[in-house]
Amino acid sequence: MKYKFTLCFILISVLIAGIQALACWIAVAPEVYAQDCPIIISGKIIKTDETISDALDGYDMAYIKVRKIFKNTLKEIELQEGKSFAVRMAPIRKNSGVSTDIRYAAGKDGIWLISMYEKERFSIASHPVQYQPLNNEKELNRKGAFIIEQVTLEDGNKTTRLFTMDEWITHVKTKWEKSRKAKNQNR
Repeated sequence: MKYKFTLCFILISVLIAGIQALACWIAVAPEVYAQDCPIIISGKIIKTDETISDALDGYDMAYIKVRKIFKNTLKEIELQEGKSFAVRMAPIRKNSGVSTDIRYAAGKDGIWLISMYEKERFSIASHPVQYQPLNNEKELNRKGAFIIEQVTLEDGNKTTRLFTMDEWITHVKTKWEKSRKAKNQNR
């Protein structure tokens, strides 16, 4: 009897763990992830362009109708409420997907933490935390997810720090490199 109970416990544990371990993501709080996102908006995906690809670097486009702009630190990007903004997500794959594919159907409504690691390649498919339910807005705001860097001008006044796309990419890569070096020094 003890053997059956142990076997049953192990099987249930494997099933539960298996359901949660389908992909390999590092847990990160949305407000922390948001620091590396130049754009944060709320809105609904109104359309997707499906390329149906087997290429590992393939992608589909999702068009988010912007409801509210929480953060836009990019000089070249003009976001407007009521207009759509195109972002990348994992493609529908002809044969089979991979466990790290993140994609959303048209109609998905929420807060989107939009990343950009290459010029003009905006993505909602880098980490699952990039989608947040609309009812998380107050909590995200309270925790500082929408804070935009400020710089002090020569006259002492502060203003929002804006970046070109190239400056943003350099900014994020420099931040990651400093973080990586700090972690290596602490080992």
